[in-house]
Amino acid sequence: MSSKIKQLVSDLFQKDEKKVIKTIVLLEGDGDASVIRPLCELYLENKSEKINGKIVEFLSKLSDSSATKEMIEVIRDEKFEKVRQDLLNTMWQSKLDYTPFLADFVAIACDGSFLEAFECMTIIDNLEGPFEESQTLESQLYLKEYLETEKGKDKQRDQMVSDIAVLIKDFDRSI
Repeated sequence: MSSKIKQLVSDLFQKDEKKVIKTIVLLEGDGDASVIRPLCELYLENKSEKINGKIVEFLSKLSDSSATKEMIEVIRDEKFEKVRQDLLNTMWQSKLDYTPFLADFVAIACDGSFLEAFECMTIIDNLEGPFEESQTLESQLYLKEYLETEKGKDKQRDQMVSDIAVLIKDFDRSI
């Protein structure tokens, strides 16, 4: 992380809402994947709708492929569980290809809430492929575990996971 980016990240946590919003705008031009986690931390801790709206806008516009790995690490982190649905929403809105992380989305859909499963379904449905056999096999293991342990606890989530299973089956056939 360059010293300029370090300073901007530090400025994210100021009390002055206007300065924080200005900093987010500056990060849009000067930032890199290293600013994703601090922005998500700010989103988690912050109460300002203006600031949070700007963060969502920033994350939804991500276009640098190096950001995919960082976004996946954030959504995997239990610390961000409270805002995971919002973060997933920004992922399908961005132009990034999360194909290599298919199994991560299946796992979140199986472990998370109905709304998280819905967001994951939207992401999975928009993945470009091609998929590797290891990804579909790992995804099928998560789905099998869901059927054995979670099925019947939430009918809406069951339906969403079922829809994901159909997609995974189609992906598997195309390999």
